Amino acid sequence: MVDCNRLVLCGRMAQREVLRYTPAGIPIVDFRLAHASEQAASWGARRAECELLCIAADRWARVADRLQIGDRLRVEGFLTRRHHRSQQLMLEVNRIETDFEE
Repeated sequence: MVDCNRLVLCGRMAQREVLRYTPAGIPIVDFRLAHASEQAASWGARRAECELLCIAADRWARVADRLQIGDRLRVEGFLTRRHHRSQQLMLEVNRIETDFEE
């Protein structure tokens, strides 16, 4: 089994849900990160745009809960299914930076 699953993505907060708590009392925030950039492809430059569902827990949920729509951020984490029966991907956030160099 290959265990490389690490994603770093910069973008803007496109949507943020209300802070909620798991039955164990862990804070959770779901949000959408909108990314747009110019990337080098084998045939030249290509415009890359996407919007990714993200979920932040514990300390990162508290950070995400203070962010506003449109705020620039850099997130790090891993991709996983939204639910065990779902094929929809989401980013499980391990780090959020709001003061970063692009």
